[in-house]
Amino acid sequence: MKFSVTVDPQPPAPRAALDATGRLTSAELLSLALEAMTPLLDCPAPENTEQRDEPPTTLWWRAGAVLCRGEHPGPPTTLDYDITLREDEPHPDGTCLLRFDLQCHSSTGRHLLTARDVQARCASGPELASTLPAARGTDSAADVVRGRPTDGERPVPCRAFTAAEVRAFAEGRPWDCFGPRLRTARAQVRPPSLPRHDELYLRTVTHFDPAGGRHAAGRLRAAYPLRAGRAPLSEGGNSTPHATLGFLVEGVSQAMAFCLAALSPDPLRDGWRFDWAHDHAWRLDATDWLPTPGQSVEYDIEVTALSANPVPRLTADVVCTADGRTVLRVESAALCLTPDYPLTQWRQLARPPAGQRDEVTADPAALAGLAGHVEPRPAADTDGFRYDYPAVLATAWGRPSDAYGPAYADVDDTRRLPRLPSPPFLFISRIAAVEGPQGGMRAGSAVTAEYDLPDPDAVWYRTLNSTPSMPFSVLLEAALQPCGWLAAYACDLPAMPGDVLLRNLDGTITVAEEVSRDARLLRTEAELTSVSRTGDMVIQTFDVRCTADGRHIASLQTVFGYFPPIAFTRQNGLPASTEERAALAAPCDHHVDLTERAGPPRAGTLGLPRPPLLMLDRVTGYWPGAGKAGLGRLRAEKRVDPGEWFFRAHFFQDPVQPGSLGLEAIIQLLQFWMIDNELTAGLPHPRFEPVRTGHAMTWKYRGQVVPDDALITVEMDITRAGVDEKGPFATADAWLWVDGRRIYQARDVGVRVLHAMHS
Repeated sequence: MKFSVTVDPQPPAPRAALDATGRLTSAELLSLALEAMTPLLDCPAPENTEQRDEPPTTLWWRAGAVLCRGEHPGPPTTLDYDITLREDEPHPDGTCLLRFDLQCHSSTGRHLLTARDVQARCASGPELASTLPAARGTDSAADVVRGRPTDGERPVPCRAFTAAEVRAFAEGRPWDCFGPRLRTARAQVRPPSLPRHDELYLRTVTHFDPAGGRHAAGRLRAAYPLRAGRAPLSEGGNSTPHATLGFLVEGVSQAMAFCLAALSPDPLRDGWRFDWAHDHAWRLDATDWLPTPGQSVEYDIEVTALSANPVPRLTADVVCTADGRTVLRVESAALCLTPDYPLTQWRQLARPPAGQRDEVTADPAALAGLAGHVEPRPAADTDGFRYDYPAVLATAWGRPSDAYGPAYADVDDTRRLPRLPSPPFLFISRIAAVEGPQGGMRAGSAVTAEYDLPDPDAVWYRTLNSTPSMPFSVLLEAALQPCGWLAAYACDLPAMPGDVLLRNLDGTITVAEEVSRDARLLRTEAELTSVSRTGDMVIQTFDVRCTADGRHIASLQTVFGYFPPIAFTRQNGLPASTEERAALAAPCDHHVDLTERAGPPRAGTLGLPRPPLLMLDRVTGYWPGAGKAGLGRLRAEKRVDPGEWFFRAHFFQDPVQPGSLGLEAIIQLLQFWMIDNELTAGLPHPRFEPVRTGHAMTWKYRGQVVPDDALITVEMDITRAGVDEKGPFATADAWLWVDGRRIYQARDVGVRVLHAMHS
């Protein structure tokens, strides 16, 4: 027997249960098939339902083994079911026992679900009460004897979770559910979560014990009150609304997902999703005769196994009850966190307008839509695979094979790989040309990248700047990001074992002129000039040239490196002497809140960028006659907030503060010094250059700022101040520290003040 079910978000198609990423759940695939099979059983309706507390007959299901086979589609879609009847036996009460196997495929032929030895029949209420076990009671003393840890050894304490906390987890805010231990999850793009609103089938968690249950591996109880008119209710054969089997099984899945998250000591993997384990069958015994409006469905999860590798995975026995009576039992249910990519979900959204003012604070999903996208210029390709904007966006949020082509399909797995920044910090619109073999890793490979410059009156980085110019950090990113793309293209990532991360190490840049407000296309040409390997690290050097509408803007030489994640746990930063550390901590009464100076300056004055482009909170030290040149020494700070926009933008599954924004903080401190020392007195309509043009500056990175850090400190030594043919200028050497480690060094950083009409 074969039939198809069309699932569409628009009526009159049947409503479907979707997971947090918009895909059909495994429970829903099974439920749609069972609903279609129900008419074959022909359950009789009661003669007088108004005088009975229970229907005399009900539909009973048992699934011997249900196995999820692969990634599920989202609506609209068509599901193809293939039912093989095994037995159709009469029962003494006159009803029939139906046994069958079930296969579910997508309309494209992808195998989604297998259910074997599914049994169904109509039976009496009292008979069913004897077929399923009673609800489990509270933990017994035997649990303690079997090795339950003491409270001090538990990863998290025993507790309950309110409806607001459960809702926070479903909405992608695990830190508001599980507390400060997950504060760094605020840096995530799409934290693993549950469905929201009417698709959330948990209300409260009434009890959670990380060492509870018969196996001392964890126990969770959750509840959901049924209310008339809610999505999981349907009409039964006796016209009495009741919970569907799909609702019960999906509620079990959601309770297990919550339990897995509660048992995890660290944030779950960004962008991944909960799903049934694909190598493990669920065994279901169920009846839908009890849960009706006004009753509360309760889930009792008893963990039997928990593992972290290769993916977080929880196996449990589950009993679902209503008013103390069992309505569903699931034996050996296995749920895991499975690899996923946000762009797979978001690409179907409408393409957002480029360069909007609120991009920097927008939800990432609002910046990821590709529906309606039309590529305005030619893009390069390799064997027919185009490196257009959808491919570029995939380097930020998508599958590696969607970013670099089918040659990278082998790394569409659990590994963390090099990523480009995501909007609003992605400054590549397409790859216009590429030279050299993919995966060839050889000097002479080159790339030309293009960035379509947005409306200067609307784009966030100009409107937040103290003057309406492209900040230095944006220009530097536009120059460096093509190097990162070429590094991943030229490196044979599928052949590299384990996780691989890419970092910029150092460079020298000379900016020839600013990017004009009238410019429409920024073009970056990067050439890989050398490659060296040291153990499990790969070092690459690049020469780079940037132009805007054909005008030369900047040239730089820079170094990138591939590293395993363990390399970042051993970083000591740049060396610092005892005297240098003492100078960093020297007391000073000079304190200035820079947030009060941010914003559009008054006419004829200079100001600092506004948050969130302002990269410093306060000046905590100024010694006017100090420094090697006797021109002054400064110190400033910024508190690290894991919820800052740039962690979500740089990078997916590898959040670090962009080094370019660390250099931006240094430039802003130098701008403050020039304002505070009134170096622009007498200059009408002054404005800052993003960085001093025609002047080379260098940087070196030997560490990183991550969401778990607490305090950034910038110290600066003013090395020169004067006036040239364009206006007043200052240069400085500076260092950036994080939590007592010196990690950045910048030499010959220059800032110049121009007349506002100076071109």
